[in-house]
Amino acid sequence: MTLYFAYGANLDDRHMAATAPGATPIGRATLENHRLVVAYGGFATVIASPGHTVPGLLWRLTPDDEAALDRFEGVAVGFYRKADCVVRGERGPKKAMIYLACDERPGAAEPAYLNQIRDAALRLSFPPEYREYLSTLPRRSSLGELDRWTPPCQLPDPVDP
Repeated sequence: MTLYFAYGANLDDRHMAATAPGATPIGRATLENHRLVVAYGGFATVIASPGHTVPGLLWRLTPDDEAALDRFEGVAVGFYRKADCVVRGERGPKKAMIYLACDERPGAAEPAYLNQIRDAALRLSFPPEYREYLSTLPRRSSLGELDRWTPPCQLPDPVDP
């Protein structure tokens, strides 16, 4: 059995029931000195960030569930990689497996994906300031562009006909 720290879509118990049906939620935990960001692929990852904390959920995975999550997270194709981390659980520090994006460059996520994370954070009673932070993450509009205003100094130069 593997202890796994979830911080993104895998916080959602309905999603986990479909993806890894034998997984058992253990309880909330935090990953200290890290921050959740949206990586280039459009999905959440965590990066080192002194003084920040990422709340999450610990799951106990069967070998079959871990293999299913490896497929879902695209481990074999280099989308995410597995790593070990130490999280602070409700009963103290725990060593856990975590998935990290292989390409940590900044990206933007689909609104439905970020809503899934925010809804799970609310159900899990994560701190209000963290839930507010989740609402500030970059998101794509229906046209595939960032739906937050981009200052003109960051827009590409117009092309002359």
